[in-house]
Amino acid sequence: MHSWKMAAVFVTSMAIMQGQTSSVPPAGAPSPSALVPDAPARVSSSVMASHLLTHGQAVYPQKAKDAGVSGTVVLHAIIGKDGTIQKLKVISGPDLLQQAALDLANQWTYTPYLRHGQPREVDTTIMVNFNLNRPKTEPSPDR
Repeated sequence: MHSWKMAAVFVTSMAIMQGQTSSVPPAGAPSPSALVPDAPARVSSSVMASHLLTHGQAVYPQKAKDAGVSGTVVLHAIIGKDGTIQKLKVISGPDLLQQAALDLANQWTYTPYLRHGQPREVDTTIMVNFNLNRPKTEPSPDR
């Protein structure tokens, strides 16, 4: 079991033992990541986007182009203390675009995320957009 899940179970178990029926920790209780100091910090994708140092252009798969597939691939990422991608997993998105999104995101690097002046691992979401920019065809005027 992941340490952050264990922390959440611990907080819930403590609440039940103290006679609280809600699975939400009581006000003022430490968050699960505070209970497990080495757990990755959960950081929004918009905050992490501001930390992006290197990125590239996605290679649009030919099969996806031919099929007219576009869309967004959503990835779950663990970013290391050094700003490199440590783990990456597809959450959703068109099948024909998923591998290209993984290949692209694996190349990205970030400035280290700091909490209390110390670099932290980050648990975040990455969205990779694929857009076919095809010109619109207009019907030819009748003469």
